Amino acid sequence: GGGSGGGSGGTGGGAGAGAGERLPERPDYRWLLIGGARTGQSWHKDPNGTSAWNLTLRGRKRWLFFPPKVIPPGVYPAGDGGHDYVTPTALAEWAREFYAEACRTPGFVETESGPGDVTFVPRGWWHMVLNVAPLTVAISHHFLSPAGLHTTLRLLRDTPCQVSGIDRRLARDALRSTSMTAVEREADDQARRTAAGVALHDRLMAALRERRPEALEAAETLLKEEELRRGPRGSTALKKIVAPEEAGASFTFCFG
Repeated sequence: GGGSGGGSGGTGGGAGAGAGERLPERPDYRWLLIGGARTGQSWHKDPNGTSAWNLTLRGRKRWLFFPPKVIPPGVYPAGDGGHDYVTPTALAEWAREFYAEACRTPGFVETESGPGDVTFVPRGWWHMVLNVAPLTVAISHHFLSPAGLHTTLRLLRDTPCQVSGIDRRLARDALRSTSMTAVEREADDQARRTAAGVALHDRLMAALRERRPEALEAAETLLKEEELRRGPRGSTALKKIVAPEEAGASFTFCFG
């Protein structure tokens, strides 16, 4: 979503569009962000293994960061190994209860951007954004780097239903069917998201084969190495076995 910056996302328009003409839709990877003082977005990671840059056009933004493996104070990821997490929705609530602790936590980074400043958000990094001027305007652009390509391919391949930002009409279409129960609408939306994720995977693979075959080859090599370390999907890989004669009278197993 339009996470890297906070505020509301806008729809891009073409120059010279006349009355009654349909403006071109904003690309899914780019956002116009507009917000007043003390608006923004609480702790999150950008979706689908993407990185982002954020250009502040007007006003000022306060940025808080933590590296991928350092969970910010007050954030509680789900224990099922998924991508869901619970975080305070009110920025003031988080600041009041957890800001001091965050400042003492190793890995914490805090900075501020003003007009003309570009902030880079690395893939997988936790970040929180607060608009501190009466009016702040920014543009955010998400992109996929070669270094994170294998992460995105794995997400699209293994959990296509968790891919976000690829079809804004999905939830809207599901809600149009008033004859569906809430459970049926949720199942229908899940099926649509899964189909969209699979389609995006296929389009991305085709584009990479045509335009960036070397990047695809490198990403597939990393995926194969990960699978060898982990073993079959859903199981734990046996990384090392120490024979009885090497470990005295006992066995030693190291699992990854």
